[in-house]
Amino acid sequence: MAVTDPVDARLLAALADLGKAAVHELAARVGMDPR
Repeated sequence: MAVTDPVDARLLAALADLGKAAVHELAARVGMDPR
């Protein structure tokens, strides 16, 4: 999938960062190693 709009690219990057942060937070909350 090609992203031509830089705003879309930034939005996708922000969503990916939020997703990673959420996974990391959930893992920490249940005591798992996020790696």
